Amino acid sequence: MEALQGVVAGYVSSMRPRGEAFSLDLVSWLQAEAPPDGAEALVAAVHKFAGSAGSAGFMRLSAVATLIEIALRGGAPLTADDRALVGLLAEDFAAEIAALSPDRSSLLTGEQTEIYVPFAQPYRVLLAGLSEAVSRILSHVVEQRLGMVWTLPEAAMLSAVPAGRAPDLAVVPVAMADLGFPVVVFAPRRFDDLTADWPIS
Repeated sequence: MEALQGVVAGYVSSMRPRGEAFSLDLVSWLQAEAPPDGAEALVAAVHKFAGSAGSAGFMRLSAVATLIEIALRGGAPLTADDRALVGLLAEDFAAEIAALSPDRSSLLTGEQTEIYVPFAQPYRVLLAGLSEAVSRILSHVVEQRLGMVWTLPEAAMLSAVPAGRAPDLAVVPVAMADLGFPVVVFAPRRFDDLTADWPIS
């Protein structure tokens, strides 16, 4: 146990300054309106956090880093909504880095942090008309938490979905009515709030 404590403490002392530096780099990149040519180095850096944090027992940090990585991959320029979402996740990342402490590691506490709390049954979710980055993030969250996910390029295509094939939930960029199934308008959210307003219990 003492050896494991040393490993976790070493991780904290080495990764905190790297995490602080990454947070500053990410915020600067977002404030520069996220030019595509700057994403590659950020993806490589946050990918390391996503893997190493999980291995060290910091599952929440790993989950936030994973969502940031998913958003930055793909090469397409980020929309304003994408940047707002990544900005909120960047705040979560910075907060997790600031709170890094060996006594928060599940390797030492034995506690499993529930990052994605699954719903009672699999749900079918349609993402329609969302940007590429938002669709990638929500697809990951759905697959972890809800069940199955499909995407449509345009929200207007939802009106052609046959009644017998209606999803349990659709997520769209603007309000839509009279579709015969629940619809949620996406807005940038912090990690804890990404699915808070989904009308499923």
